Amino acid sequence: MDVLERAREAFERPLLDGVVLVDGYGVQVKVERSALVVKDGIGTVRRERRWERGDRSLRRVVLLNPQGGSVSLDALQWLEAQGVAVASLNGRGRPRWVTTWPAKHDAPLRRAQALALGTELGLELARYLLEQKVKGQGDVLLSMTHGIGERSEVRTLFKDLRVAILNATDMGMIEAVERNAAKRYWRGWVEQGIAVSWAARDRGRVPDHWKAFPGREALWWGNQRAPDPINACLNYLYGCLESETSVALLAAGLDLELGLFHVDQEGRDSFVYDVMEVARPAADTILLDLLRHRTFRKSELAESPAGEVALLVPLTHELAQHLPTLAAALPPHVDHLRALLA
Repeated sequence: MDVLERAREAFERPLLDGVVLVDGYGVQVKVERSALVVKDGIGTVRRERRWERGDRSLRRVVLLNPQGGSVSLDALQWLEAQGVAVASLNGRGRPRWVTTWPAKHDAPLRRAQALALGTELGLELARYLLEQKVKGQGDVLLSMTHGIGERSEVRTLFKDLRVAILNATDMGMIEAVERNAAKRYWRGWVEQGIAVSWAARDRGRVPDHWKAFPGREALWWGNQRAPDPINACLNYLYGCLESETSVALLAAGLDLELGLFHVDQEGRDSFVYDVMEVARPAADTILLDLLRHRTFRKSELAESPAGEVALLVPLTHELAQHLPTLAAALPPHVDHLRALLA
């Protein structure tokens, strides 16, 4: 399958849940005669879409690492007036920038968030987020496990891990339990034989380490670079989740950078990383479902000289289309955090 065929497959996908994906070369997002116009594409595969003011089918505009083009100030003002969030993602799915309208400006809330670190309130927030993450991981692992004895073991183990988090008296204890849960969780993926289904013509052409999930320990360079397709897909979905978490926190009036258990780091929105932990199992579920039903093709991936795997169209579009699912996993938890900080 050549580049144009892959692009045509990606660009012919229907608009899902109001998410507009913008990709390709020489893209344009602008306003013409009071309507938003989006033009994008690769080579001869081009498309143009149009939305009139008041069209409530449009919820999110996502720039999928387009190469060249422009987003006009008129378009940004149009999107602001319609309350449509905009996200620009890089090639790994991570947000370059995110904006949402309306965004709350709640000084007392942010002040309480800033003062929470190192207090019992900060511990309560961390306990909540990581206990909910471990609960989600246990549920995902149960969905993959079939033997009665094995299911009972998973259920008991993750219940005990959640109790340990809720009973932890300092941040170090909370993080230690969460790390143990993560090790058991990802080992479960390996033990269950999670793997990629390849097109017949590609089964003998892909490296052996691309065929089955090697675990998250295989990652390198700060967990951002993956040497295999499954980890690359996970990273891409987590990048999409990072974008949606940023939107949710901005809309709630919370600060993106004032983290609890992700330490301050230049260029990182630490609180986004804290909060997105709770929804990582939702991203994992999306990928597991994709792996059960999809046949992968070698042409949808690229490998750098260093061995890093990158995703190409249409795979990037298929993953990014799940932004609404990731967004839906966040509001109950963000509301709970707001209530604790209020």
